[in-house]
Amino acid sequence: RDHYCILNDRHSYFLLVDNGTCGRYGADIVLRRRLEQYIAQKKALGCGTRRVPIVCAVLEGGTCTIRAVNDYLNNNPPVPVIVCDGSGRASDLIAFAHRYVRDDGTLPKEVASRLLSLIEKIFSYSDTCSHELLDEILQCARQRDLLTVFRLGKDKRQDVDHAILTALLRGQNLSPFDQLALALAWNRVDIARADIFMNGKQWPSHSLHSAMMDALALDRVEFVKLFLENGLSIKKFLTISRLEQLYNINGTHSSTLRHLIGKKTSNEETELKLPVIGAAIERIMGNVYKSYYTSRQFKNKYSKLKGKDQMSAVNNLRNIRAVHLKTRNQVRYRNLSSSFDYLCSFTTNTLLKP
Repeated sequence: RDHYCILNDRHSYFLLVDNGTCGRYGADIVLRRRLEQYIAQKKALGCGTRRVPIVCAVLEGGTCTIRAVNDYLNNNPPVPVIVCDGSGRASDLIAFAHRYVRDDGTLPKEVASRLLSLIEKIFSYSDTCSHELLDEILQCARQRDLLTVFRLGKDKRQDVDHAILTALLRGQNLSPFDQLALALAWNRVDIARADIFMNGKQWPSHSLHSAMMDALALDRVEFVKLFLENGLSIKKFLTISRLEQLYNINGTHSSTLRHLIGKKTSNEETELKLPVIGAAIERIMGNVYKSYYTSRQFKNKYSKLKGKDQMSAVNNLRNIRAVHLKTRNQVRYRNLSSSFDYLCSFTTNTLLKP
């Protein structure tokens, strides 16, 4: 029984690997490395431009862990690594080397001797094997930009998710927009403020519009304040289309607004329109307040805007038909699914425009 492991009950799902051996460690290493490399190269959300962020967290571990960390740091693309100092064995050795490695990638003589003694003591290695493992540990420690050492309790501000997100921002070579998306998803405005909007960097107002929509949808109040502090213009952001979209977030669920309107959700039409919302606000106020959304001026403006959107969609569909007829002779064997995707690529872009 001493040769077997128990499943960690803090996880919900498990992937079991069998290479035919029994009572030996390492059956999962090759498959796990290949799977993680595949995920790291995969685009997020199918056709998105963002890669799936991956980080390796090291707690304790043996010699196989040290070799795995070395591979992570030298992969293409490389995977950032977090080492939990104080968790024992491999983690402590890598953290020790990381603390004392010099800019030229070497260790002071006395530190190297101390590290060799620790390797021999922990793994019961011979002098030759200890030197080989020391070289691998040094290769890990030299990757300072990709290696983060987490010391629990040393810095009250640093917690585990802070360490993980910081490692991702430093090691994944993400664009500022992807970094902001990660910080927003993790609800870490402190990291966004310190590492993304650092040195008072001002972003173009329009570049924050998508992030602002996400912050409002996720109820991230501190991020809304951060975007306003860094140049986002509410006047330019809050278009009629965006305002209507915000009112209709999670529109398939019952809400106080829908109850006041008396509109039952159905498959035919579930989207709330601003004039209807204005009428509901007037009802709440007891008809002592006149909403701008119910005024003739706004309704005329609203009708023109919706008319332009519909005409734009019609014109794009006409253009698609013209292009399709023109290219039909050049591409004779376009199958049905390809034609459908070709058509949807235009209509989707049209519908997503504010």
